[in-house]
Amino acid sequence: MSSTSSIFIPASDPTPSCLRGLSLHDQGLFLLERLAFLCPRGKTFRELDLYLGTRDRPDPNGLVPGVPSYEVRRTIRHLFDYPWREIVRAGYIAEAPPGSGRYEITDEGWAVVKSNTVEVDDDYIDTILP
Repeated sequence: MSSTSSIFIPASDPTPSCLRGLSLHDQGLFLLERLAFLCPRGKTFRELDLYLGTRDRPDPNGLVPGVPSYEVRRTIRHLFDYPWREIVRAGYIAEAPPGSGRYEITDEGWAVVKSNTVEVDDDYIDTILP
């Protein structure tokens, strides 16, 4: 899943306008990279757990860091619509086990992440995952 947009997405500080300017494919790539940051290899996650937030903490998992608080929920809802379907369709994430409602990044997804030089900070992961 290589980028087709001429726009660079800052992985740590995206803006809603930056995301909106990307192709659906590249929005999916952004979401895949954020999922890889939050969920290391071998860990499963529920889409709903990443999607949910509260009024006080609209993005408790740091899925869209740097997005203004008034844009966070809308940006997350957007990412879990068509970009989510794009990375599922491409086989970069899959239910594990099928029908469980839990997902993991597939080997193909990790290859894409690795080709885009995303690094996972294990110390950070240990603080957010049980």
